[in-house]
Amino acid sequence: QELIPISVVALGAAATELVLPASLCVVELKLRFQEILGVAAWQQRLLCGTDILQDASTLADLAAHRQPDGSLCMGFVRTPRQLLLTGTDDCSSWLWDLERGQAEQQLQGHGNSPVCLAVDWASQRACTGATD
Repeated sequence: QELIPISVVALGAAATELVLPASLCVVELKLRFQEILGVAAWQQRLLCGTDILQDASTLADLAAHRQPDGSLCMGFVRTPRQLLLTGTDDCSSWLWDLERGQAEQQLQGHGNSPVCLAVDWASQRACTGATD
């Protein structure tokens, strides 16, 4: 199994040097950084050049970004995701990822449509209210 040397640079921090299998997915790399840096995986953006790396990509998929010695250089940026919580007339609420324009999760539990909601994004908690 091929191993790839990786150098990851974050603003204001020393570079993190790793040697990882080429089959490792970006999302798995983010989980390692969560342990190392204490930044939640969902807040991480990894970049090669000007490309934001997709979670499903493997390190092998990044061949175009490799240095002449075969290593990868990545940038690490902490960015809160842009999320939106909506209430709908089907008695549920939806959590949307605005960057991807997709619903992430349906939240159910009311017998009537939600009429109010509050979100504390820092603690990742939400509260909805309905007339039921």
